[in-house]
Amino acid sequence: MILDQTSSPVVERSARDLSSRNAPYPAPYVEHWVAQLYGVRPGILDNPEKLQEALRSIAAALNLTVRDTFAHFFNPGISAVLILAESHLSCHTWPEHEYAHLDIVTCSPAVKRKNLIQSLTREFQPRHLSVVKLHY
Repeated sequence: MILDQTSSPVVERSARDLSSRNAPYPAPYVEHWVAQLYGVRPGILDNPEKLQEALRSIAAALNLTVRDTFAHFFNPGISAVLILAESHLSCHTWPEHEYAHLDIVTCSPAVKRKNLIQSLTREFQPRHLSVVKLHY
């Protein structure tokens, strides 16, 4: 639930209302993809270098421009972020559950569902993959 604080009283907005056409002010074009990967081999989920390499490969396959990367190792698990010219890609892993969660946010329509699924499958080899595009 999102709170709209542009008017009084506060109005609660549902996910379906999160659209620039519903905004009281002009908003930029934004695409937001959420991927949940289940049954991922733990070796990539607990190795910051391998994870960053996989994320850079995914960004390249999606024609996104990596400007910087950061990863924090929790032992177990990693949180990694790629700063993109187009916005960002983040990944959080739980190797003990063989699970990874990715957010890909861009200001470009370059990301195509088919390419995203192919690149996630190639890099992570999950037993199950869920990809959702949020609409703003």
